[in-house]
Amino acid sequence: MLRTGWLSAALLIAALVMIAACGGKHAASTPAIQPAAAAPEFVPVPTSEMPTLPVAAAPEADVKTSYVVAVEDVLEISVYGDPDLTRQVPVRPDGMISYTFVGDVLASGRTIEEIRAELKDKLGAYLRSPEVTVIAREFGRQKIYVGGEVRQPGVFYVTPRENTLVDVVYRAGMVTERADLGKAVLVRCGRLVPVDFLKALKGDLASNVSLEDNDLVFVPEAADRYIYVLGEVRTQNALETTVPLSIISVIAKSGGMQPMSAKTREVAVLRGGLRAPQVAIVNYNRLIEGDLSHNIMVMPGDIVYVPISGLGRYNQFIEQILRTFTLLFQGRVVQQGFQ
Repeated sequence: MLRTGWLSAALLIAALVMIAACGGKHAASTPAIQPAAAAPEFVPVPTSEMPTLPVAAAPEADVKTSYVVAVEDVLEISVYGDPDLTRQVPVRPDGMISYTFVGDVLASGRTIEEIRAELKDKLGAYLRSPEVTVIAREFGRQKIYVGGEVRQPGVFYVTPRENTLVDVVYRAGMVTERADLGKAVLVRCGRLVPVDFLKALKGDLASNVSLEDNDLVFVPEAADRYIYVLGEVRTQNALETTVPLSIISVIAKSGGMQPMSAKTREVAVLRGGLRAPQVAIVNYNRLIEGDLSHNIMVMPGDIVYVPISGLGRYNQFIEQILRTFTLLFQGRVVQQGFQ
């Protein structure tokens, strides 16, 4: 079947070339096909070109002072000697809280001590040397997506007291025997959070990072079974296969390119996982013009990405891949989980 697919593709491309050659019957001359460029090669992406975020350490035990307040948290504010000023105030969606005398105060993204200090300073205009206490009484929940080779993939709602990587993987039933922790990724806002999953699950506290709202934890299978097709194709999906497929076959199985896809028809193929990928750039224009050296074989586990414009720098298009990858798999987790 694979040989038939190659033959069909070759015949189609040959026919297109012949039609193009015959179409200029009344022209003074027929433009020749441009010389074939060198076949695409996989090259490692430099570490400096990978879109990454700083590692967020696991939360400290003393959340009263070090905890960073988030939207939907509830804070209890009191002033020593004046029980009438004790209030429980929620952190609104705009990140603000409201308190007697001082009005709105920014709370989200700040520590308890920073909020306490500002309240004390502003209350000083109305009270003599106020002693202010701020306590986090309730914590807003964060939504974490966990997929791949875990026993119970899904969406998990956690509080800052239970939001570490190990906490969430434990909630998902731990990893299966097919998991490849060496290629597991934590994706946040289109960027990778550098973390060693194997060390974290073995008890290394420094590797047990804190998670944030809408993070995606993805643990791939050791034996790759999918080619992931993302970007400007008609159907973004994961093609299940145990054998290599040609790039033209992969795009055809995804419904072809979108009509408004990149003019340059650059297609990136990532190999080796998202943490340390190698990338080959296919010139799809040359391929459809008959340069079969660009019809490279795509392996199970590869990611094929068709951009809407030129690829640009590595970190730019890899960030777009990570964002698309996150949205695709968040949807799969919500609807049916990973297979």
